[in-house]
Amino acid sequence: MDNQENDYDVTNFIIPGEVAFNPSLTNKDQHVFWIIQGLDSTEKHCYAGNDYFACILATSRQTISNSIRKLKQQKYIKQLSFDGRKRVLMVDPNYLKLHHHHVEAFNERFNRPMY
Repeated sequence: MDNQENDYDVTNFIIPGEVAFNPSLTNKDQHVFWIIQGLDSTEKHCYAGNDYFACILATSRQTISNSIRKLKQQKYIKQLSFDGRKRVLMVDPNYLKLHHHHVEAFNERFNRPMY
């Protein structure tokens, strides 16, 4: 298993509305984003391997691979590099703007005012 030596505290992890209210993302997809977001807090970004994610989330490497592919396709995350062994991921800085309509749809559905 790839051990990531980044300092992070799980109490600070947040799943933003732009992720949480996207009906095409599964709970696993959201949790993978959550971990990437937490590990991306350093200048090295997130270099955890699929084994690391699979262990943390008690799922298969294939499920993690599928989630990462979906998050990249929907522009929640970017892959900065891959050398055949080590992949570096980061949260796409534009995802909030790109996916804000999910928050608006949620608030509209429940007749909640936008702040």
